[in-house]
Amino acid sequence: YNRGYACNMLGMHREAIAEYDKTLKLEPDDYQSWFNRALSNHYIGEHHQAVADYGKAIALNPGDPQAYHNRAMSHVELGEGRKAAADMRIAARMGFGPARQWLGENE
Repeated sequence: YNRGYACNMLGMHREAIAEYDKTLKLEPDDYQSWFNRALSNHYIGEHHQAVADYGKAIALNPGDPQAYHNRAMSHVELGEGRKAAADMRIAARMGFGPARQWLGENE
């Protein structure tokens, strides 16, 4: 996980994904690795994979509004406005400010 995180911080997203893959083989229930792998996939334009990874992260930790917000942003990139709005509403109900702002501008 730490190597993946370091790669993420350096903008080396493909390398980060490879490191998170290694972690997830050993620890398939590691929320933070799913979340960060999703983030890296989003940054390299792999939005379908990002949505899937955020889904895994959300299944492991449904109380993190940022995961819903970030998945919504990947849905936006895929042109899936309704799915994006649904995730933003969940994040907003959890009190996540950026989701509330997005909803105010887009609904």
